[in-house]
Amino acid sequence: MNRKFHDCCQHPDKSFIASFQFEGKFYDLYIFPGPSGSYVCIRYGNEGHEYISPGSLCHFLQNSYASSLYRKAVEVLKETGTIEFVTK
Repeated sequence: MNRKFHDCCQHPDKSFIASFQFEGKFYDLYIFPGPSGSYVCIRYGNEGHEYISPGSLCHFLQNSYASSLYRKAVEVLKETGTIEFVTK
């Protein structure tokens, strides 16, 4: 799948997960390595400031209930096989 927007953040090549549509708008989803694990970036335009960076993947998943956009992004992660939920 191709990106909808220019990657102004210059994430590593393999960090792009997918583009998705939510409430009539398009978004590009990235998971990239950071100082303490994986981090999330959701880009919504071509300008440098047009992105949301909700922090680490773990923090993002813990707070996905707080935003319907975040819940949609978690669905995309599950659908693409990027993450897998396992219960113990």
